[in-house]
Amino acid sequence: LPDINAKMVELKSLEGKPFILMFWTVSEPSQKMFNNDLKELYKKYSSSGLEVYQVSMDADKTAWATAVKEQELPWISVCDGKGAASIAVASYNVTAIPSIFVFDRNGDIVASKNLFSKENIEAAVRKAIK
Repeated sequence: LPDINAKMVELKSLEGKPFILMFWTVSEPSQKMFNNDLKELYKKYSSSGLEVYQVSMDADKTAWATAVKEQELPWISVCDGKGAASIAVASYNVTAIPSIFVFDRNGDIVASKNLFSKENIEAAVRKAIK
């Protein structure tokens, strides 16, 4: 999917790294606020190889790009502007947003449920970076 500079960034570019895959929307203020918690985790674990691939489910790419810039999100943030019709939604069977998946270095999902708190995500990240 394209990032804010229209550069295509493939999820497979994260092979061999633990990462968080998150589907979100800028139209929901609580999800933008959640980015602050995610930024703390990213800062804490990025030196251990943690990456974040954040997929916006917004059809308004301008609103998404503005939010990414304003929040100074340090990770991969992508949006194809297709909203719920995005191929990424179908690929991961996303039925609600936010949806969060944590992958280990082998590409296996180590957690994808009950990840709506910083503590639960951090526990999954610790498991993924082992």
